[in-house]
Amino acid sequence: MFWADEVLKKSEEKEVLEDAWTPSGIVHMGGLKGPVIHDVLYKVLKEQNKEAKYIYCFDDFDPIDGLPVNLQVSHKDYMGVPTFMAPSPDGNGTFADFYGKKMREMFEALGIEAEIYLGSETYKKGIYNEGIRIMLDNVTKVRKVYETMYKNPVKNDWYPLQVICPTCDKLGTTKVTDWDGKEVTFTCMPNLVTWAQGCGTKGKISPFDGNAKMPWKPEWSVKWYTFNVTIEWSGKDHMSAGGSFEVGANILKAVFNQEPPMAKGYEFFLWNGKKMSSSKGLGLTGEELLKVLPPQVVRFLMIKTDPTKAVEFNPVRT
Repeated sequence: MFWADEVLKKSEEKEVLEDAWTPSGIVHMGGLKGPVIHDVLYKVLKEQNKEAKYIYCFDDFDPIDGLPVNLQVSHKDYMGVPTFMAPSPDGNGTFADFYGKKMREMFEALGIEAEIYLGSETYKKGIYNEGIRIMLDNVTKVRKVYETMYKNPVKNDWYPLQVICPTCDKLGTTKVTDWDGKEVTFTCMPNLVTWAQGCGTKGKISPFDGNAKMPWKPEWSVKWYTFNVTIEWSGKDHMSAGGSFEVGANILKAVFNQEPPMAKGYEFFLWNGKKMSSSKGLGLTGEELLKVLPPQVVRFLMIKTDPTKAVEFNPVRT
């Protein structure tokens, strides 16, 4: 039996599959594995005459926290700014648009039938407002999840939210310290992170309609709650004990009283026994892979065997 048929043999009549990616840089070959896996699961569900929906988020609200060498001068002032607010490397559109366009082209080449949505638009349209309010109203439960899992106390002024600073447009440098039911109190801190510097602005602002963003682990639970996600796989690092999935799942249970999606951790591609890494020159980008192999072969390569088992490449050196 094909692995996808096996894992879906107990699927429900209606399933919602979700996956996500931050459009902040080149897509490594391994970055295509999740989209392809979910697309296969989606297509198998359709073959089973199930009601299935596959949504894929471009998390363009994420702040820029690292830059390739060729952009470290031109874009250094945008560190900490959401990718949808920073300019494109080629001057056309936004930073997120530039890399998102590349991913859309690869989706088309690979026949991935996901409904792409933008994180920034989802926040701006107020789609996450209910989830944000519930999260803030139940912040003690969120703190308890972190304390229980990591065996460390969480301060009473920690909130699972960051706002866009109205002075410097940075998100990655802001800290929310209070919630009064209408607005959050925040500070844009000069030394909150090592990769960006805040401007020191302090104030109060509504956390709704695109003014603020949740950290990705709590945000994961809000996505599942908002879109009724029933299936979402991820890389095995996120699925390890104490990993990101477990944090999101425990928040979903504690705050939203829901069970997490069906999930499995898929393996990395290995290159001569090592995890592929663009920065270390190990492996290929998604674009490079599609230049040397037909899309159908790429899909086959990724799903011909159970993706929870490692696939190793041993290139012939000449």
